[in-house]
Amino acid sequence: MALALVITYALVAVFMICWYRLPGCVAAICLAGQVGIMLASLTGYFAVFPSFTHGTALPWSASTSLQTQIQEFATSSDHDAAYFANKIVNILKEAGVKGDWNLVE
Repeated sequence: MALALVITYALVAVFMICWYRLPGCVAAICLAGQVGIMLASLTGYFAVFPSFTHGTALPWSASTSLQTQIQEFATSSDHDAAYFANKIVNILKEAGVKGDWNLVE
């Protein structure tokens, strides 16, 4: 995956530099910075900001249960949002996902 990132970035950077010259150089540098900041944010490198992807992966059973509930809601004729929201919150709680689950009051 990292190799694909490097190869793709190199191809895009070379194209931008060849096609746009100086603005292409500036764009390639900006793109490298944006990719670096994005990866640092997703991996939790910045400790003062909570990472939304770190440690939030659901177990397979909870993931399939959520998918089933969403499909059931989408195909349901009555669309009782509170009922389905409570079922989804219960699935998340059983999976051990931490959070304040006041979706429906």
